[in-house]
Amino acid sequence: MNDLIEFINGFPQGVSAGDIARYFKISRTTLNRRLKGEVARGTIVVSGKGPATRYLSADPLSALRLYFEKPHTERVVASYREAQLETEPGLTADTVNQLGALPGFVPGKRELTRFLIDFSCASSLLEGGTYSLLDTQALIEYGEKAAGKPLEDAFLVLNHKEAFEFLYDNPRLNAIFRVHELLTNDHDLPELAESRHFLAKPFRGVAREYNDVDITLSAYLQPFQDGNKRTSRAICNVPLLRAGLPPISFVDFGKRDYIVSLLAFYELGDVRLAERCFAQAYNKSVTRLGVKR
Repeated sequence: MNDLIEFINGFPQGVSAGDIARYFKISRTTLNRRLKGEVARGTIVVSGKGPATRYLSADPLSALRLYFEKPHTERVVASYREAQLETEPGLTADTVNQLGALPGFVPGKRELTRFLIDFSCASSLLEGGTYSLLDTQALIEYGEKAAGKPLEDAFLVLNHKEAFEFLYDNPRLNAIFRVHELLTNDHDLPELAESRHFLAKPFRGVAREYNDVDITLSAYLQPFQDGNKRTSRAICNVPLLRAGLPPISFVDFGKRDYIVSLLAFYELGDVRLAERCFAQAYNKSVTRLGVKR
């Protein structure tokens, strides 16, 4: 019953049998028989008991992706929930095992340069930049801007480099304001004044006053007028650096899953896709740094 599976996949946090029956206008007896069959085939799973029973896709990450293909007007409006800022729950045991044991890491000049190239390129690409790894390497190591590419993309890369260099020397969470200032710096260049990547000086490194910030039409509380995502990608390295572990560059990070994982957290409080994206990206970063396990 493909229509049943498609309907359930549209509810990544589960849907009750009553809601399913009302949608398909079928009896509970008929529905229960079909649900039991799908559970036995492994296409859906059951969560909760009694009135709290919900049916979910057996592939929850695919269900999340499908859910966010819906127009934002058909999704639940996200409201600010302070509980989502808690540090728990952390990574699942499966993710911790996937990451494996990591030795202490103190990068030399070569390793740090390699990381700066990876991070500056990867994070800029997630912002819509156009610099490839080779373009980024030429810019960072030789100061050579890529011909035919926007000037704003070059400074987007250079701002990432400067921001992480500062963070590496000052691995503290309260460095967030200086990091944001460096990431959104327009260098007082008229050519960058209208770019969406940069902010005027009064708004750099300063918590914004209240107004809506949209992420793909999903409003949620964020500390800065712009540059929130790239700032968070830099700052998330603070606990890694302080623990003497390799930092994360987000190289080869899937942009679509990254956006969906953010929306899943903002709108549903669901961190499953974000957790998987992080684990995959961190393993790639560690491998590219040449860290031996």
